[in-house]
Amino acid sequence: MELIILFGGSSGIGHSIYQFLSQGRVPLKKELIVVGRNVASLPAAKGVIKYERDLSELAPWTEFLSLIDSNRVSCVKIILNAATIEPLGKVGNISTNDIINAVSINQTAYMQFITEIVSYIKEYDIKLSFLNITSGAAKKPISGWSVYCATKCAMRMFLDVLSLESSKDIKVVHFDPGVVDTEMQELIRKQPITEVPMVDQFIGFKEDSMLKKPSVTAIEIIEILEKL
Repeated sequence: MELIILFGGSSGIGHSIYQFLSQGRVPLKKELIVVGRNVASLPAAKGVIKYERDLSELAPWTEFLSLIDSNRVSCVKIILNAATIEPLGKVGNISTNDIINAVSINQTAYMQFITEIVSYIKEYDIKLSFLNITSGAAKKPISGWSVYCATKCAMRMFLDVLSLESSKDIKVVHFDPGVVDTEMQELIRKQPITEVPMVDQFIGFKEDSMLKKPSVTAIEIIEILEKL
């Protein structure tokens, strides 16, 4: 059986992915676990487990890993989608607590989870795939986005090292969805130009209808997932 694990399914792209997967896009041979702090509000569906976890609060993943039935599961595909773009603002104008929170959500929690699940599956004949929802910010510095750029870059490199170290039973794929019409984009458009100098460009994306729909991006992600 194939198990899909989705991080961040309650908003934005992740919510669209959850809707597709929970409304029939998951064949009977597959199951889905959706992870996040607000997943309880998602509609229940057959073959779906909702696992509440705030990624800003670091703790072992032992309980979660016990949900993987090694007698039934032969393949685990993980969508690393949950992330925060906050804090936005120039270096020196953002708080240390906000930095720590963002690094935990975007980077540390994932690194901890990946380390633990890679160690866990060594005991079993289970193939593992990671689909990392990345961003152009992982490769290009954007003024006012220092923490987001840094954490996205760090996750990409962490997974690339994992891929280098691993056998063919572990796959890593990065996917940059581009500019999508989500709550994250709405937040960016509200920032003062003094803190995010490119804000007018993002306002223009919205005004010129250049933003992709989350549902379109979700289908792209699911198609990639099916090939892993």
